[in-house]
Order: sequence, then C-alpha cells, then structure tokens
Amino acid sequence: MKKKAVLCMLAAAVSGAVFLTEPQPAGRAVAADEVQVDAGVPAVEGWGGETYGDVQYAVWENHLDADQKLCLEWSLKSDFTLDKEYLTLDGSVGEYCLSKHFQEGHTYYVRAYIVETVKVSDRQGGWNEEKRYGPYSRTIIMEEKAPEVDAVDFTAEADRVTMRLESAAPASGFEIQRAQGAGRYKRIAKTSDNVYIDTEVEEGTTYRYRIRTFVFEPKTRLTTYGPWKCLRAVTWGREMQVKAMPAGSKSVKVSWNRVPGATGYRVYRVAGIHKTETVLKGKKSSYRKLKLLASFQGSKVRSYQDTKVKAGEAYTYVVTACREMASRKGAAKTYVLQGMDSVSLDFGRMEIVRRRRRPDGSVRVTWKKKAGAEGYLIKKRNPATGFYEKYLRLPAKTGAHTFLGAAPGTTDQYQIYAYRGNVFSDGAEVSTSGEPVGKTENIQAYSTVDGQGVQLSWSRVEGAAYYKIYRSRMLSAYDGDRDSYDFRGEETVKVANRAGTGATDEIYATYAVDRRLELPGAAGRERVLVNPGPEQGLVYYYYVQAFRADRSKAVGASLFGKPARVLLNMPFSKPVLYFAKSLGGGKASVKWSPVEGAKKYYVYRSDTKKGEYLLAGKTVKNGFTDKNLQPGKKYFYKVKAYRPNAVGADLYSEASQVQGVTAW
Repeated sequence: MKKKAVLCMLAAAVSGAVFLTEPQPAGRAVAADEVQVDAGVPAVEGWGGETYGDVQYAVWENHLDADQKLCLEWSLKSDFTLDKEYLTLDGSVGEYCLSKHFQEGHTYYVRAYIVETVKVSDRQGGWNEEKRYGPYSRTIIMEEKAPEVDAVDFTAEADRVTMRLESAAPASGFEIQRAQGAGRYKRIAKTSDNVYIDTEVEEGTTYRYRIRTFVFEPKTRLTTYGPWKCLRAVTWGREMQVKAMPAGSKSVKVSWNRVPGATGYRVYRVAGIHKTETVLKGKKSSYRKLKLLASFQGSKVRSYQDTKVKAGEAYTYVVTACREMASRKGAAKTYVLQGMDSVSLDFGRMEIVRRRRRPDGSVRVTWKKKAGAEGYLIKKRNPATGFYEKYLRLPAKTGAHTFLGAAPGTTDQYQIYAYRGNVFSDGAEVSTSGEPVGKTENIQAYSTVDGQGVQLSWSRVEGAAYYKIYRSRMLSAYDGDRDSYDFRGEETVKVANRAGTGATDEIYATYAVDRRLELPGAAGRERVLVNPGPEQGLVYYYYVQAFRADRSKAVGASLFGKPARVLLNMPFSKPVLYFAKSLGGGKASVKWSPVEGAKKYYVYRSDTKKGEYLLAGKTVKNGFTDKNLQPGKKYFYKVKAYRPNAVGADLYSEASQVQGVTAW
C-alpha cells in the first residue's frame, strides 16, 4: 500500500472525522465575505498546512473541549464559491490528512473555524441546543501534484520513436518535449492520447525526450503538471529478439534476429537468471559487468554455441547489435541495440515459457526442452484418491502440449516432468477448467456523431447470456502466459433497461452506446445520474466481459481480450482550401475557409501530390504566403486546423483537400 494511503488512513482513524451531509447551518455565514462570529468562541490557533512526502495535512494547536468541534472547509476557488466541501472533527488531534479528499493535480483553498454547542433554557423549563461560531482562520493553499508518468513502452526505430505512456494515476494527458544531441528541449506535443509516434526524426540520430503528465481542471481552467521523466533514443534498427536454448548438459545455443543496418553483433553472458535492469545496471556503454563471449563482424551471423558452461547452472545471455557511423567531425560513433534471454541447465527444474488458455477450456503449454532428457511424462490427478497418476509420455523433441478442457463444472490438474532414466525433474503444474466462457474479441469503439458518447460493438461469445462493459482510463498489462489482459474491473457502463424505467449494466446485445444518462427521480426529486459517460478530450479503454446464464463470471484465464481504445473529442471540421496562386518572385499564396474554434492553422507542402508533406508554416489567419520557391516547379499544399481540446491537449483537424500551384 502506498505511503500516502497509509498516512491518510491513520489520520482518519484517530481524528474521528464527521462529514456534514447538509449545507452549513444557518447563522454561520451571512455572505461570502461577511462572517457572523459569536463572542466567547475561540479562534483556530496555529492554523497551517504541512506536507509529508506527497500527503497534505491541515494542522492546528487548539485542544477542543467536549462541546467544541473543528470545522474544515475547502474549495477550488479562493472565494469558496466553487465545489465547496465541509467536514467536522471531534477530539483534540492537531492534524488531519486532507489528501484523501483531494484529486491529484488540483489546487485547493482551505480554512477552518470552531463551532461550539451550548444548551439554552427555553420558557417551558426545558433546554435547546444552540450552535455558536468562532472566526474563520486564514486561508491556506494546498496543491496536489499531478501524477508521475511511466513509459511502459518506448521504442526507437530508423524513422520513428513510439511512446506508449501510462501515469501513476489518471491524468488529462501528457506533454512531450524533444532535444537533439546536447541541444535545448522543444515541445513537440501536448496530447491526451497515451500513444504518441514521433515521425519527425532522422535515422542514426540521438534524441533526448522528457515527458510529464498534466491535469486540467475545467471549472477553474487551471492546468497542473507532474515531474519530468527523461528518456533517450537512437533512431535505427528494430527490437532484438534473443533466444537461449540448452544444446546439451554443458552447451547452450544462443540465436537472434537479423537487425537491418547492423555492422556486427556481440554476445555476452552472466551467471544466473536476471532481469534486464539487473544485468545492465551500471554498464554504461561498455557492458563491462558482463562477460564477452564472441564478437562478429557483419550482419550474417545470427547464432552462437556456448560450450563453456556447467551442468546444473543457469545463465543469462545479452546480444547487442552494433552500428558504426561516421560523425560530422569524422570520428566513428557506435550505436547499440540489445536483447536478452535466460536458460537453465538444471535438470531438476522445468521452465514453462507460456500457458495459453483457449475458449474451449483447453490449455496450450510451451516449455524449454531439457538437455539430455529422454522424454517428458505427464501425470493427471485422480480426484477420488488425490494422487497423480501416469497419463501420457512425450518424446524428447517435444516442447509443447495441449491439455484438453475439463468436464462441465470440474477442474483437471496435471504435472509435467522431464526424465532421463530413473531421474525426474521437478513437476510443473497445469490446470484446465470446464464450461468456460471465452474472452470477448473484436471490441470496437468509435466516437458518436455528436462527439458526446462512444459507440461500442464486439463479437458474440459462445455460451454467453449477457455482457458487461468496463470503462477505464488505464491500459492493463497483457499476460502472455494466460493470453488475457490483467484487468481488475473498474466502472461499468450502464444503459437504460428495456422498460426505460431504470438502468442496468447487463447488456444482452453485442453493441451499446456509452453516454451520459439521467433518469427521472422519485416524485418531486431531481433527475438521477446513473451513467456519467466518457469525458471530452480523454483516452478510454473499453473491456467487455461475458457472463453465463447463471450470472457467474467467465472463468479461467480468458476473461478479457484486447480492449478497444478511443479518444473522445468534439467534432472539428477540416479547412476547405479554395485558393492557390503564384505571386511571382518565388512566392505562392494559399487561402482556406475559416474553421469554427480553430486557434491556428498548419500549412504543409510537397513536391508531388502523393508525396511526403512537410510543414511550410503556421498562422492564425486563414491565408498563407509561401516564399523561396523554385520558379517553374509545381508545389502541392494542404492545411490542418488546430485548437486545444476539452482538457487543453493539442487537437488537429483532418487535412484539407490538396491544391497545386506552379511557382514563377
């Protein structure tokens, strides 16, 4: 559990917080800037704010009597007119954790006062309770930081750098800056999409990136930024795929894919099975903490036989693809890609590479072949006795097997062993279950025509009675062993029921629309919000889960297929490019119809109609003059409109039609 959550729970436990469910009692505040104060009720002493790590606390020094309470108020605006919230605190604890009430990336204004409950006699000889109020404390400002960003996938190729980004908590989007070599950073994107592809790069170039989250508050129109995360990329080649397999009890074969542009490969080894960050920690550019086994010139060699290993040991192999390029100053520069894999020569350990569950309940298991094994033995558990019994033998060349699904309502359990004579490895366990409901496939998500909702569809699942849709701001990790996405479930999408009198999250078709849904409340009451729908300018992932008629979940590992991803934006018209004319002197003028809401226009130019279009300029007007053109040459233009979207991220329209003009 995070430190922030633990501190907040402890503070709440000792403070005795009581939430007010009704507006502030009459008699406290006369107007926004005019406060009614009762004589004798003390002021809040030592009032202030403290930050422990990323946790915000309100602190004070008063020791409250039994008939006194401390009241806290906070708001998104300094005059307390926007999203004002309250709570009262019992006891004499001098601090309270407010972060659990705050959203990350927002700024709050907080003040406090003391309320005292006294008994006043009435004319009938009884007693009435009366509340008296002390003065407001000074207002303190508490800023909740925007979450940090994680680069879950950062891949550099010859002509692009692809970033798949994720934040520690949901954010409005990401700001991305780039620098070349030792140059200064320049912003290249502010996006609410969590996937960004930088195509404005040159092959064989070193780039530095820094990325941070931002949180946009639509009510105050304020944006808060998280800390920078720095990354580095060299644009060439493609990701390396390395495979290490036993070739005997004292031999390992290491193989890898061909990397275009590589001028050579190097093979390294380290004892034990390690993760990448462990193996390469502190390596710098020399890989000096690893043992160099072989070095090859050229790109033809793609395997290496390591015979200097010991039986029973485990090893990790790192293969690097190298590329030497001459720099502008004439000195050679070396760029390196790397991949890795681990292998065990311990006969007593079965290495399962993948478990892939199928919709019919069967499980396909792949393992690394054992050096010196005569074959593999599969045992199946007898549910009557609880013992595993011989089930099947497989030849030594076998590296995979499909285990059939169990009978309806049951689970079958197996163990796989490698054997050599009377010597057996440890068993690897496999289980299959009966009557599974397959994972939902082909999930599609599109913005509705009005940009206010998301249209969803998916393929029918055999045996499913209904479906549930989950709306999430986060992409769950893919589990290759189970062939599913590790989704824990968040907010379900609700739609109006067939009668139109209520809402349900059980979908009996293979399509639905996620949009804001309000239903009439009880007599005399306001309408009830039953489905908030997606928000403008944000990226969402939609997961669909199938259910059987008995209302139990889909079983096994095939719960969630690949989710649909959608970025919800209001419709943004593209410009209509209606004028293109040469002005002489190597100049050309283009004009287009203005687009409602556009803050800027980007003009792109190409030498051929279907060629690569490069940015010629940007303007706030609906016309542009291009200069320094070559007389007698024809140029082609198209225009995109730009505006910030609903959360302040960059939004570009589709490109206009193309117009050509010959310069003179």
